[in-house]
Amino acid sequence: MIYNTTNRVEYVYILEVLKIKNTEIFDIFYDVIKNEVHNTNGRIKIPNASYDEILGLTNQIREVAKSSTVPRSCSTRYSPKTIEKIAPESVGSHTNLMATIIDRVLAHRYGSYFSQTEDNFTYREIMEVARRHDLPENVIGDIPDNGNRHNSELAITERAYHKEFIKNSPSKELKFEERIKKLQDSMNLKNSFSGRLLYAADKVSAIIHVLELDSMSYSPVLSTTDKNLSSAELEAMKICDCRNEHHGLAGPSTDFKASELWTIDYFKTRKLYDYDDTGLITAILIMDTILINGKWYDWRRKDYEDN
Repeated sequence: MIYNTTNRVEYVYILEVLKIKNTEIFDIFYDVIKNEVHNTNGRIKIPNASYDEILGLTNQIREVAKSSTVPRSCSTRYSPKTIEKIAPESVGSHTNLMATIIDRVLAHRYGSYFSQTEDNFTYREIMEVARRHDLPENVIGDIPDNGNRHNSELAITERAYHKEFIKNSPSKELKFEERIKKLQDSMNLKNSFSGRLLYAADKVSAIIHVLELDSMSYSPVLSTTDKNLSSAELEAMKICDCRNEHHGLAGPSTDFKASELWTIDYFKTRKLYDYDDTGLITAILIMDTILINGKWYDWRRKDYEDN
């Protein structure tokens, strides 16, 4: 061992526990630490944490990182000139956009620094719910709202995932985890300012992503007969194909953009702006649509202004 500090983690000990002692990576890591110890210009810091605490934190961070590899349903796009598929939106990128929207709304409402929202949730609590609300999809895959969202077996798996995730939190975070559970429930029930903020930002971030794809002329894959699609993609597209359902609302043209479908859902079908207490999230959606499409459709303006 290099260090023998009471109640502190020894990095070499971690390598031993992971059973990679006497390997090339062990030798390299050992030399790095040894050199740092004897470096008078600076010394590697040893955290005041247990092995289990560091392992738990690492496991949680790995789950967040893993979400960047989980594709979101309805986000597959093809170039208008080739059949080359571009990378779909991931759960992780969706969460990052959602958190950014929330951050900007909170700063606009409360200023750059604040202790709690009007319903007594902190900034960290809100950001944490945004960060982890879709993490169970690392295991069960993305679940569209109009897909199998209410499947009981998936719901059980989702709850089990959250419990395992919480187990990796340090014991001193017990109270924090209770608050996170309360806010997650509030997001589902939409019964508080912070819960509704999370819910609205979740929906709008999805529409904004599709708007950006539309701005680059990447058309949505709504056909369920494309021979270039896998069976899984075909099934996802069946779930997402709402062209016929929303055609009457969108107008006479059959060639409208995917973002229009989603915005119809926001304004006309489910009237999701009811959950935007600040009005700012809805305004961002309207502004983004104008910037990308160069106009705001009459049916949207009327529906929004009447309410």
